[in-house]
Amino acid sequence: MKTYKIREEKIGAMLFDNQTGKSMVLTEEQYQNLLHHNKEGFEYLYDNEGSPLFTIFRARMDRNSLPSDCLSAPSKVYFEITRRCNLKCVYCYNNSRNDFKVELDKERIFELIDHFYDTGTFEIRLTGGEPTLHPDLFELLAYLKKKDFFVSLATNGVWNENLIRKISETDIKIIIVSLDGPEAYHDSMRGKGTFSVVTNTIRELQRINKFALKINTVLCKENKDYIEAIVKLADDLGVKGVNFAPLRCSGRAANETNYGTPLTQSDMYEVVKKITELRKQCKVMIQTYYDILEEDNSTGTFPSSLLNNTSCAAGIEVAAINPFGEVYGCVVSPANSEEDTAEKRLFTAGNLAVEDFSHIWLDSLRWKIYRDLTFNKSKKCLECTFYSKKCFGNCIVDSYAQGGSPNAESPLCFVDLL
Repeated sequence: MKTYKIREEKIGAMLFDNQTGKSMVLTEEQYQNLLHHNKEGFEYLYDNEGSPLFTIFRARMDRNSLPSDCLSAPSKVYFEITRRCNLKCVYCYNNSRNDFKVELDKERIFELIDHFYDTGTFEIRLTGGEPTLHPDLFELLAYLKKKDFFVSLATNGVWNENLIRKISETDIKIIIVSLDGPEAYHDSMRGKGTFSVVTNTIRELQRINKFALKINTVLCKENKDYIEAIVKLADDLGVKGVNFAPLRCSGRAANETNYGTPLTQSDMYEVVKKITELRKQCKVMIQTYYDILEEDNSTGTFPSSLLNNTSCAAGIEVAAINPFGEVYGCVVSPANSEEDTAEKRLFTAGNLAVEDFSHIWLDSLRWKIYRDLTFNKSKKCLECTFYSKKCFGNCIVDSYAQGGSPNAESPLCFVDLL
Protein backbone atom coordinates (compact mmCIF):
# COMPACT_ATOMS: atom_id res chain seq x y z
CA MET A 1 0.00 0.00 0.00
CA LYS A 2 1.22 3.50 -0.84
CA THR A 3 1.51 5.97 2.05
CA TYR A 4 0.38 9.08 0.16
CA LYS A 5 -2.23 9.98 -2.43
CA ILE A 6 -1.97 12.84 -4.92
CA ARG A 7 -5.17 13.92 -6.65
CA GLU A 8 -5.03 16.20 -9.66
CA GLU A 9 -7.06 19.39 -9.41
CA LYS A 10 -7.97 22.18 -11.82
CA ILE A 11 -4.80 23.93 -10.69
CA GLY A 12 -2.20 21.95 -8.80
CA ALA A 13 -3.16 18.94 -6.72
CA MET A 14 -4.14 17.70 -3.28
CA LEU A 15 -1.63 15.66 -1.29
CA PHE A 16 -3.02 13.30 1.35
CA ASP A 17 -1.11 11.44 4.04
CA ASN A 18 -2.92 8.14 4.43
CA GLN A 19 -1.37 7.52 7.84
CA THR A 20 -2.13 10.81 9.59
CA GLY A 21 -5.29 11.68 7.64
CA LYS A 22 -4.10 15.17 6.75
CA SER A 23 -4.28 17.00 3.42
CA MET A 24 -2.28 19.81 1.90
CA VAL A 25 -2.45 21.80 -1.34
CA LEU A 26 0.23 21.41 -4.01
CA THR A 27 0.84 24.28 -6.38
CA GLU A 28 0.91 23.55 -10.10
CA GLU A 29 4.71 23.83 -10.04
CA GLN A 30 5.00 21.37 -7.15
CA TYR A 31 2.63 18.96 -8.85
CA GLN A 32 4.53 19.07 -12.13
CA ASN A 33 7.81 18.55 -10.28
CA LEU A 34 6.42 15.42 -8.64
CA LEU A 35 5.11 14.16 -11.98
CA HIS A 36 8.69 14.41 -13.24
CA HIS A 37 10.09 12.95 -9.99
CA ASN A 38 11.80 16.15 -8.91
CA LYS A 39 12.07 15.37 -5.20
CA GLU A 40 13.23 18.76 -3.91
CA GLY A 41 11.26 19.61 -0.80
CA PHE A 42 9.33 16.34 -1.01
CA GLU A 43 12.01 13.76 -0.32
CA TYR A 44 9.72 12.09 2.21
CA LEU A 45 7.44 11.04 -0.65
CA TYR A 46 10.08 8.55 -1.86
CA ASP A 47 11.69 5.49 -0.28
CA ASN A 48 15.41 4.87 0.09
CA GLU A 49 15.60 3.41 -3.41
CA GLY A 50 13.90 6.47 -4.89
CA SER A 51 10.57 4.76 -5.59
CA PRO A 52 7.52 6.97 -5.05
CA LEU A 53 5.42 6.32 -1.95
CA PHE A 54 2.39 7.95 -3.58
CA THR A 55 -0.37 7.08 -6.02
CA ILE A 56 -1.50 9.73 -8.49
CA PHE A 57 -5.19 10.07 -9.31
CA ARG A 58 -5.92 11.96 -12.51
CA ALA A 59 -8.98 14.14 -12.97
CA ARG A 60 -11.98 12.43 -14.55
CA MET A 61 -12.25 15.10 -17.24
CA ASP A 62 -10.06 17.69 -18.95
CA ARG A 63 -8.57 19.87 -16.20
CA ASN A 64 -9.61 23.08 -17.94
CA SER A 65 -13.22 21.89 -17.83
CA LEU A 66 -13.22 21.12 -14.12
CA PRO A 67 -15.39 23.39 -11.94
CA SER A 68 -13.47 26.12 -10.16
CA ASP A 69 -15.74 26.15 -7.09
CA CYS A 70 -15.01 22.65 -5.78
CA LEU A 71 -12.35 19.95 -5.76
CA SER A 72 -12.13 17.49 -8.63
CA ALA A 73 -13.55 14.84 -6.29
CA PRO A 74 -14.61 14.91 -2.65
CA SER A 75 -11.77 14.48 -0.19
CA LYS A 76 -14.19 12.96 2.29
CA VAL A 77 -17.45 11.09 1.80
CA TYR A 78 -19.88 10.80 4.67
CA PHE A 79 -21.37 7.41 3.82
CA GLU A 80 -24.54 6.80 5.78
CA ILE A 81 -24.66 3.05 5.28
CA THR A 82 -27.84 2.59 7.30
CA ARG A 83 -30.43 4.75 8.95
CA ARG A 84 -31.35 2.04 11.43
CA CYS A 85 -30.42 2.79 15.01
CA ASN A 86 -30.55 1.15 18.43
CA LEU A 87 -31.37 4.50 20.09
CA LYS A 88 -33.94 7.23 19.59
CA CYS A 89 -32.01 10.35 20.55
CA VAL A 90 -34.07 13.47 21.18
CA TYR A 91 -32.28 15.64 18.62
CA CYS A 92 -31.29 13.13 15.95
CA TYR A 93 -30.71 15.16 12.80
CA ASN A 94 -32.14 12.52 10.48
CA ASN A 95 -34.77 10.81 12.62
CA SER A 96 -32.95 7.45 12.67
CA ARG A 97 -34.93 4.43 13.86
CA ASN A 98 -35.49 0.77 13.02
CA ASP A 99 -38.36 0.62 10.52
CA PHE A 100 -36.62 1.40 7.23
CA LYS A 101 -37.29 -1.20 4.56
CA VAL A 102 -35.06 -0.50 1.54
CA GLU A 103 -31.43 0.61 1.76
CA LEU A 104 -28.47 0.26 -0.61
CA ASP A 105 -27.33 -3.34 -0.75
CA LYS A 106 -23.79 -4.55 -0.17
CA GLU A 107 -22.96 -4.93 -3.85
CA ARG A 108 -24.03 -1.37 -4.63
CA ILE A 109 -21.95 -0.05 -1.74
CA PHE A 110 -18.93 -1.97 -3.07
CA GLU A 111 -19.48 -0.39 -6.50
CA LEU A 112 -19.53 3.06 -4.95
CA ILE A 113 -16.35 2.34 -2.98
CA ASP A 114 -14.68 1.39 -6.28
CA HIS A 115 -15.86 4.63 -7.82
CA PHE A 116 -14.58 6.73 -4.93
CA TYR A 117 -11.22 5.01 -5.16
CA ASP A 118 -10.97 5.67 -8.89
CA THR A 119 -11.73 9.37 -8.41
CA GLY A 120 -9.16 9.77 -5.64
CA THR A 121 -11.39 10.25 -2.61
CA PHE A 122 -9.23 10.15 0.51
CA GLU A 123 -11.48 9.41 3.47
CA ILE A 124 -14.68 7.46 3.97
CA ARG A 125 -16.63 8.34 7.12
CA LEU A 126 -19.06 5.52 7.94
CA THR A 127 -22.09 6.94 9.68
CA GLY A 128 -25.79 6.40 10.12
CA GLY A 129 -28.11 5.79 11.89
CA GLU A 130 -25.78 3.54 13.80
CA PRO A 131 -23.30 2.11 11.25
CA THR A 132 -22.33 -0.84 13.46
CA LEU A 133 -25.85 -2.22 12.92
CA HIS A 134 -25.21 -2.77 9.21
CA PRO A 135 -25.19 -6.56 8.65
CA ASP A 136 -22.22 -6.37 6.26
CA LEU A 137 -20.16 -3.82 8.21
CA PHE A 138 -17.03 -5.94 8.54
CA GLU A 139 -17.07 -6.98 4.89
CA LEU A 140 -17.29 -3.29 3.99
CA LEU A 141 -14.43 -2.43 6.33
CA ALA A 142 -12.27 -5.19 4.84
CA TYR A 143 -13.00 -3.90 1.34
CA LEU A 144 -12.19 -0.32 2.33
CA LYS A 145 -8.87 -1.54 3.72
CA LYS A 146 -8.16 -3.39 0.48
CA LYS A 147 -8.79 -0.14 -1.39
CA ASP A 148 -6.46 1.73 0.98
CA PHE A 149 -8.98 4.29 2.24
CA PHE A 150 -8.54 6.31 5.38
CA VAL A 151 -11.61 5.16 7.33
CA SER A 152 -13.38 6.93 10.16
CA LEU A 153 -16.48 5.81 12.03
CA ALA A 154 -19.18 7.90 13.73
CA THR A 155 -21.09 5.98 16.39
CA ASN A 156 -23.31 6.32 19.45
CA GLY A 157 -20.89 4.00 21.26
CA VAL A 158 -23.54 1.63 22.61
CA TRP A 159 -21.43 -1.45 21.94
CA ASN A 160 -21.04 -4.82 23.60
CA GLU A 161 -17.76 -6.60 24.28
CA ASN A 162 -18.03 -8.70 21.12
CA LEU A 163 -18.43 -5.64 18.91
CA ILE A 164 -15.49 -3.92 20.62
CA ARG A 165 -13.34 -6.97 19.95
CA LYS A 166 -14.33 -7.17 16.29
CA ILE A 167 -13.78 -3.43 15.76
CA SER A 168 -10.32 -3.78 17.33
CA GLU A 169 -9.36 -6.11 14.48
CA THR A 170 -10.19 -3.54 11.77
CA ASP A 171 -8.12 -0.81 10.15
CA ILE A 172 -10.35 2.11 11.21
CA LYS A 173 -8.24 5.18 11.92
CA ILE A 174 -10.63 7.49 13.81
CA ILE A 175 -13.68 6.69 15.93
CA ILE A 176 -16.03 9.55 16.82
CA VAL A 177 -18.32 8.78 19.76
CA SER A 178 -21.40 10.80 20.71
CA LEU A 179 -21.46 11.97 24.32
CA ASP A 180 -23.51 14.97 25.40
CA GLY A 181 -22.75 15.59 29.07
CA PRO A 182 -22.70 14.03 32.52
CA GLU A 183 -24.59 10.79 33.09
CA ALA A 184 -28.01 12.18 33.99
CA TYR A 185 -28.04 14.61 31.07
CA HIS A 186 -26.66 12.18 28.48
CA ASP A 187 -29.17 9.50 29.50
CA SER A 188 -32.03 12.00 29.27
CA MET A 189 -31.11 12.73 25.64
CA ARG A 190 -30.03 9.32 24.37
CA GLY A 191 -31.62 6.76 26.67
CA LYS A 192 -31.34 5.44 30.21
CA GLY A 193 -28.10 3.60 30.89
CA THR A 194 -26.37 4.73 27.69
CA PHE A 195 -23.77 6.88 29.46
CA SER A 196 -22.24 3.95 31.34
CA VAL A 197 -22.17 1.81 28.19
CA VAL A 198 -20.63 4.59 26.07
CA THR A 199 -17.91 5.43 28.60
CA ASN A 200 -17.09 1.73 28.93
CA THR A 201 -16.77 1.51 25.14
CA ILE A 202 -14.40 4.48 25.14
CA ARG A 203 -12.30 2.99 27.96
CA GLU A 204 -12.02 -0.33 26.15
CA LEU A 205 -11.09 1.31 22.86
CA GLN A 206 -8.54 3.44 24.65
CA ARG A 207 -7.09 0.34 26.30
CA ILE A 208 -6.66 -1.22 22.86
CA ASN A 209 -4.72 1.95 22.00
CA LYS A 210 -5.15 1.59 18.26
CA PHE A 211 -7.57 4.34 17.31
CA ALA A 212 -7.68 8.13 17.47
CA LEU A 213 -10.77 8.75 19.58
CA LYS A 214 -12.91 11.87 19.51
CA ILE A 215 -16.05 12.79 21.41
CA ASN A 216 -18.78 14.64 19.54
CA THR A 217 -21.16 16.69 21.64
CA VAL A 218 -24.38 18.21 20.34
CA LEU A 219 -24.36 21.59 22.05
CA CYS A 220 -27.54 23.41 23.04
CA LYS A 221 -28.83 25.58 25.87
CA GLU A 222 -29.49 22.57 28.06
CA ASN A 223 -25.87 21.36 28.18
CA LYS A 224 -23.75 24.44 27.42
CA ASP A 225 -22.79 24.71 31.08
CA TYR A 226 -21.35 21.17 31.00
CA ILE A 227 -18.53 22.00 28.59
CA GLU A 228 -15.85 21.92 31.25
CA ALA A 229 -17.18 18.65 32.67
CA ILE A 230 -17.19 17.05 29.21
CA VAL A 231 -13.62 18.15 28.51
CA LYS A 232 -12.49 16.84 31.90
CA LEU A 233 -14.22 13.53 31.22
CA ALA A 234 -12.54 13.31 27.82
CA ASP A 235 -9.18 14.02 29.47
CA ASP A 236 -9.80 11.36 32.12
CA LEU A 237 -10.74 8.85 29.43
CA GLY A 238 -7.65 9.66 27.38
CA VAL A 239 -9.65 10.87 24.39
CA LYS A 240 -7.69 12.87 21.83
CA GLY A 241 -10.28 15.49 20.98
CA VAL A 242 -13.75 16.88 21.61
CA ASN A 243 -15.97 18.56 19.04
CA PHE A 244 -18.77 20.79 20.28
CA ALA A 245 -21.25 20.97 17.39
CA PRO A 246 -24.14 23.42 17.84
CA LEU A 247 -27.56 21.83 17.55
CA ARG A 248 -29.05 22.03 14.04
CA CYS A 249 -32.82 22.29 13.68
CA SER A 250 -33.07 19.25 11.44
CA GLY A 251 -34.74 15.85 11.58
CA ARG A 252 -36.16 15.02 15.00
CA ALA A 253 -34.60 18.19 16.42
CA ALA A 254 -36.83 20.32 14.19
CA ASN A 255 -39.90 19.10 16.05
CA GLU A 256 -38.68 18.42 19.59
CA THR A 257 -39.73 20.95 22.21
CA ASN A 258 -38.73 19.36 25.52
CA TYR A 259 -34.98 19.34 24.94
CA GLY A 260 -32.51 20.69 22.44
CA THR A 261 -32.97 24.47 22.43
CA PRO A 262 -30.64 26.08 19.85
CA LEU A 263 -27.88 28.35 21.14
CA THR A 264 -28.16 32.10 20.73
CA GLN A 265 -25.51 34.62 19.73
CA SER A 266 -24.61 35.36 23.36
CA ASP A 267 -24.61 31.63 24.21
CA MET A 268 -22.10 30.94 21.46
CA TYR A 269 -19.90 33.80 22.65
CA GLU A 270 -19.80 32.32 26.15
CA VAL A 271 -19.12 28.85 24.73
CA VAL A 272 -16.14 30.00 22.67
CA LYS A 273 -14.75 32.05 25.59
CA LYS A 274 -14.95 28.99 27.82
CA ILE A 275 -13.31 26.75 25.20
CA THR A 276 -10.52 29.28 24.63
CA GLU A 277 -9.73 29.20 28.36
CA LEU A 278 -9.98 25.42 28.62
CA ARG A 279 -7.39 24.97 25.88
CA LYS A 280 -4.84 26.60 28.17
CA GLN A 281 -5.58 24.09 30.91
CA CYS A 282 -5.81 20.69 29.22
CA LYS A 283 -4.20 18.63 26.50
CA VAL A 284 -7.47 17.58 24.84
CA MET A 285 -7.95 19.22 21.44
CA ILE A 286 -11.25 21.11 21.43
CA GLN A 287 -13.12 22.08 18.27
CA THR A 288 -16.20 24.20 17.77
CA TYR A 289 -17.70 26.79 15.43
CA TYR A 290 -17.10 30.58 15.24
CA ASP A 291 -13.80 29.91 16.99
CA ILE A 292 -12.34 33.40 16.57
CA LEU A 293 -10.99 34.31 20.02
CA GLU A 294 -7.63 32.51 19.86
CA GLU A 295 -4.86 35.04 19.36
CA ASP A 296 -2.29 32.91 17.58
CA ASN A 297 -4.19 29.91 16.15
CA SER A 298 -1.58 27.69 17.83
CA THR A 299 -3.98 25.14 19.23
CA GLY A 300 -3.56 21.55 18.10
CA THR A 301 -5.80 20.19 15.41
CA PHE A 302 -7.41 16.79 15.02
CA PRO A 303 -6.46 14.90 11.84
CA SER A 304 -8.56 16.18 8.94
CA SER A 305 -8.65 15.54 5.21
CA LEU A 306 -10.37 18.92 4.74
CA LEU A 307 -9.22 22.51 4.26
CA ASN A 308 -12.38 24.49 5.17
CA ASN A 309 -10.95 27.72 3.78
CA THR A 310 -13.71 29.95 2.44
CA SER A 311 -16.78 27.97 3.41
CA CYS A 312 -17.93 24.87 5.18
CA ALA A 313 -16.53 21.88 3.28
CA ALA A 314 -20.02 20.58 2.45
CA GLY A 315 -20.49 20.19 -1.29
CA ILE A 316 -17.03 21.64 -1.97
CA GLU A 317 -14.69 19.12 -0.35
CA VAL A 318 -17.30 16.77 1.11
CA ALA A 319 -20.18 14.72 -0.23
CA ALA A 320 -22.77 12.83 1.78
CA ILE A 321 -24.65 9.76 0.62
CA ASN A 322 -27.62 8.35 2.46
CA PRO A 323 -28.73 4.68 2.50
CA PHE A 324 -31.25 5.38 -0.24
CA GLY A 325 -28.71 6.65 -2.77
CA GLU A 326 -29.35 10.37 -2.43
CA VAL A 327 -26.34 12.69 -2.73
CA TYR A 328 -25.95 15.98 -0.89
CA GLY A 329 -23.37 18.09 0.88
CA CYS A 330 -24.40 18.29 4.52
CA VAL A 331 -25.65 15.45 6.71
CA VAL A 332 -27.63 17.78 8.99
CA SER A 333 -29.40 19.65 6.18
CA PRO A 334 -33.04 19.25 5.05
CA ALA A 335 -31.67 16.90 2.35
CA ASN A 336 -31.88 14.06 4.88
CA SER A 337 -35.66 14.38 5.13
CA GLU A 338 -37.74 11.37 4.15
CA GLU A 339 -40.39 13.61 2.60
CA ASP A 340 -40.05 15.18 -0.85
CA THR A 341 -40.16 18.85 0.09
CA ALA A 342 -38.92 22.04 -1.54
CA GLU A 343 -36.29 22.29 1.20
CA LYS A 344 -35.06 18.77 0.55
CA ARG A 345 -34.76 19.43 -3.19
CA LEU A 346 -32.84 22.66 -2.54
CA PHE A 347 -30.18 20.85 -0.50
CA THR A 348 -30.02 17.64 -2.61
CA ALA A 349 -27.71 17.31 -5.63
CA GLY A 350 -28.83 14.02 -7.14
CA ASN A 351 -29.70 10.35 -6.76
CA LEU A 352 -27.38 7.45 -7.51
CA ALA A 353 -30.31 5.33 -8.61
CA VAL A 354 -30.40 7.26 -11.87
CA GLU A 355 -27.02 9.02 -12.19
CA ASP A 356 -23.29 8.46 -11.85
CA PHE A 357 -21.69 10.09 -8.80
CA SER A 358 -19.01 12.00 -10.73
CA HIS A 359 -21.64 13.40 -13.08
CA ILE A 360 -23.49 14.73 -10.05
CA TRP A 361 -20.35 16.04 -8.31
CA LEU A 362 -18.94 17.93 -11.31
CA ASP A 363 -22.21 19.72 -12.13
CA SER A 364 -21.96 22.83 -9.97
CA LEU A 365 -25.46 24.02 -10.87
CA ARG A 366 -26.75 21.24 -8.61
CA TRP A 367 -24.61 22.46 -5.71
CA LYS A 368 -25.45 26.17 -5.82
CA ILE A 369 -26.53 26.26 -2.19
CA TYR A 370 -23.12 24.93 -1.14
CA ARG A 371 -20.73 26.43 -3.71
CA ASP A 372 -22.09 29.83 -4.67
CA LEU A 373 -20.78 32.22 -2.00
CA THR A 374 -23.08 35.01 -3.20
CA PHE A 375 -26.00 32.66 -2.53
CA ASN A 376 -24.94 31.03 0.73
CA LYS A 377 -22.81 33.59 2.55
CA SER A 378 -24.29 36.58 4.33
CA LYS A 379 -23.02 39.99 3.32
CA LYS A 380 -21.92 40.48 6.89
CA CYS A 381 -19.70 37.39 6.71
CA LEU A 382 -18.12 38.34 3.39
CA GLU A 383 -17.18 41.75 4.81
CA CYS A 384 -15.93 40.41 8.16
CA THR A 385 -12.19 40.50 8.95
CA PHE A 386 -12.41 37.00 10.48
CA TYR A 387 -13.95 35.43 7.36
CA SER A 388 -11.69 32.87 5.62
CA LYS A 389 -9.01 33.44 8.27
CA LYS A 390 -10.52 32.18 11.51
CA CYS A 391 -14.09 31.50 10.41
CA PHE A 392 -15.74 30.19 7.25
CA GLY A 393 -18.93 32.15 7.78
CA ASN A 394 -22.54 31.36 8.44
CA CYS A 395 -23.80 27.79 8.43
CA ILE A 396 -26.33 27.56 5.61
CA VAL A 397 -28.44 25.10 7.61
CA ASP A 398 -28.70 27.47 10.57
CA SER A 399 -29.30 30.43 8.29
CA TYR A 400 -32.00 28.62 6.36
CA ALA A 401 -33.71 27.05 9.37
CA GLN A 402 -33.74 30.16 11.55
CA GLY A 403 -33.43 32.99 9.04
CA GLY A 404 -35.37 31.65 6.08
CA SER A 405 -32.49 31.96 3.59
CA PRO A 406 -29.11 30.24 3.12
CA ASN A 407 -27.36 33.61 3.27
CA ALA A 408 -29.24 35.01 6.26
CA GLU A 409 -27.02 36.30 9.03
CA SER A 410 -25.91 33.53 11.35
CA PRO A 411 -27.92 33.25 14.58
CA LEU A 412 -24.70 32.14 16.30
CA CYS A 413 -22.19 34.76 15.13
CA PHE A 414 -21.14 36.91 18.08
CA VAL A 415 -18.74 39.30 16.35
CA ASP A 416 -20.99 42.24 17.33
CA LEU A 417 -20.44 41.39 20.98
CA LEU A 418 -16.65 41.59 20.88
